[in-house]
Order: sequence, then C-alpha cells, then structure tokens
Amino acid sequence: MSSNQYENIQEDLKKFFSDWESFSKDDNYLSDPHLKAMATDIVKLYEDSNTLLKNPKLKEDAELAIYMLSTPWGAPFVADATLIEAAKSCLDESVEPLKHLLKDFSSYSDAFDNQLYCIFQDIQDDLNKD
Repeated sequence: MSSNQYENIQEDLKKFFSDWESFSKDDNYLSDPHLKAMATDIVKLYEDSNTLLKNPKLKEDAELAIYMLSTPWGAPFVADATLIEAAKSCLDESVEPLKHLLKDFSSYSDAFDNQLYCIFQDIQDDLNKD
C-alpha cells in the first residue's frame, strides 16, 4: 500500500473515532454543522476503504469496512438507510437521515459501540501492523 493510502485511511479512522466519541457524549453533536462534518468523514472512510481493496494484505479489512458502512442495520432496530446513504444524503439533500440513524444508534449504544467502534479499531490495528 502506498504511504498516501495508508495515511488517508489512518486519518479517516481517527476522524471517525473522534466523531463517534463526540456524538456519543454530546447530544448537541447532532446539529447541522457537526452532522455535515461527520457525513464528510464517513464518505471519505468509505471511498478510501475502496482503495484498500487492491491491497491483498488489507482486502479483508477493506471489505469489512465497506460492509459496515453500506449494509442496512436490521437489529436491534430496522434502519431506513445505510450509514453511507445517510451520509451522502446529509451532504446533498438533508441532514435528517443521518440524524435519525445516529439517534437510533444512540438508543442502542451498547450494541453499536461494540460493533462499529471495535471493528474499525481492529482495522486500524491491522493497518498499524502493515
């Protein structure tokens, strides 16, 4: 993997973790400017994960990241949009899909903190090994 790809995905993950932590601790984070920033970070993480598909060592991590961002949530709640769809909508049309999805995540934070945060932490750990 080129050092640029490595730096991009590392930065994306740092921003995701920072956004997630801010959102988890502060209800005001669901305001428009914060949501737009988080949406930008989610889209960038998705795009940069797609570039990792070409790296045999990190292909599995890339596929997992893409899966987590592009698969609808079905338990413990049914989501109307995936994270990537909600993020793109937030940037192009309305913040409401991302806001609604994050509120649902907040309602079930124990389950999602373990799924999203831990999976992205594992990916970051794999990147640090490379």
